[in-house]
Amino acid sequence: MATDYKEWIAERAEELAQERYNKSYDSIPDDIKEELFARAEADYSNREAARIDAAYDAYLERQIYEADSGDNH
Repeated sequence: MATDYKEWIAERAEELAQERYNKSYDSIPDDIKEELFARAEADYSNREAARIDAAYDAYLERQIYEADSGDNH
């Protein structure tokens, strides 16, 4: 099941807080929370863009395969 956008962002912000500051997201100052939240949103956008690119690449490969298969008949 796909993770909800808000849930994914919250989980990623928590991961970033742990990685960078070795603290929970809730225990860091608000200005740093904003920075981590923005980074989590950017990571989500990059993740979605990669997913869309992969799906489109698969679609194009399928089209090429089908076109090549049609030429052999």
